Amino acid sequence: MGGRAQYAKIQPVVAVKCLLLAVFLVPSVLLAQSFPGIPPDMPQAQFCALPDNYEVTLTLTEKDRDPVEISIVIASTQFSASVESESLTFAGTLRLEPGSEVALGYQLAWQPPSVGNSSNSPESVQACVRLKLGQQVQIFRAGARTAKVSIQKLVASKP
Repeated sequence: MGGRAQYAKIQPVVAVKCLLLAVFLVPSVLLAQSFPGIPPDMPQAQFCALPDNYEVTLTLTEKDRDPVEISIVIASTQFSASVESESLTFAGTLRLEPGSEVALGYQLAWQPPSVGNSSNSPESVQACVRLKLGQQVQIFRAGARTAKVSIQKLVASKP
């Protein structure tokens, strides 16, 4: 009987620990996987793996609005940008391919403007695209809203 009473005392403690693990650990793991960044255990030299600087440009167009252009200069394979004034987050991973092609894995998320008293839910898209350096590719379209991306290699200036 002593063993069963001891088991009954331990069972609620294990349940609470499992609950805390599910509440705190699982969301943090999912969040860490959904946004690219420098992993804490990766040396900086491995992270900056591109031999040159590249400019990643995202152009958003929408009916009755001026186009929004966001450019990020990178020398790493991963990037992330958040523009609060546009309620926009753009993140991705760049891989150089043979020739002048690149593969871009990206995640684009935004909050559409509210109409009247209703608020819209956040929208997002996540995908991978191949493109040639200097080429602009449409990566998203929904009604009058489009998103295009281009990547170009920057030429280093001579001192």
